[in-house]
Amino acid sequence: MKTNLTDFKRLFIMASLIIAVLNILKLNKRSTIDLTGMMFLISNYITIMGFKLKQKYNDKRIPTLICKIVDDIIILSFFITMMDTSFPYIPQNYWKNILIGVLILSASYYIIVSFFVMNNEEIKQLIDETTNKFAKEFDKQIKQVSQEIDDMGGWSEFVKTDVGRQWASAVKEASQPKSPRDHKKSKKRGK
Repeated sequence: MKTNLTDFKRLFIMASLIIAVLNILKLNKRSTIDLTGMMFLISNYITIMGFKLKQKYNDKRIPTLICKIVDDIIILSFFITMMDTSFPYIPQNYWKNILIGVLILSASYYIIVSFFVMNNEEIKQLIDETTNKFAKEFDKQIKQVSQEIDDMGGWSEFVKTDVGRQWASAVKEASQPKSPRDHKKSKKRGK
């Protein structure tokens, strides 16, 4: 059985949850408790952020809607944590319990979502399909442009049109060297 990167991400989420909860229970200073919670939310959100769900879940609207809602709730809880750090309205004991609850819910969400993401082979297959589709479309467009130019009478007639002049000036500008010229060599010699 091959290990996948998502297995390591699940382990990372569980280990960071345990460490964050232990730190929150052990710490007494409000700012360090909030910092621990924010760092947990940020690191796990970054861990899950680039995931692509499997095709059967991408096609359905409900799972993507649920993911979007939960992501927004997690981001909102991050900003609430920042605001409560500035103006602590909630007593510290209650805040510890609320923060631990948010961390456990977000970690369980991240772990559940990690089971529905594409594995490496599916991602490679998706990249290959997208690349082939793009290459076919690009070839089709090139053939279409070449056919239109041939219908107009060739390249010499195409360059005489407005679009042809714009295209020629863009090619000329792009083909000029980008490095600065040596001004000493450009002066006339023999003076």
